[in-house]
Amino acid sequence: MGGMEPNVSATNSPLAPGLAGRLFNKAEVAQFLGVTPRTIENLTRRGLPHYKLGSRRNRFDQVSVRAWLDRFCKVTVVGGAE
Repeated sequence: MGGMEPNVSATNSPLAPGLAGRLFNKAEVAQFLGVTPRTIENLTRRGLPHYKLGSRRNRFDQVSVRAWLDRFCKVTVVGGAE
């Protein structure tokens, strides 16, 4: 596939152990992040990494999604210590 191997390791996943190599559909990644599938569509247009399978099916690697969020999204602490 032209050197586009996914960089996934089941041993160093920062998220759900045992699921590191699994690809998620839009609804699953939305549930994981606590957002709507529509938000996932919007984030995909903004660069959220995904694999395109055919014309309408996308799959998401949780490690890549987390890395993208860490890089491009602002983290806000609510109710933190003063």
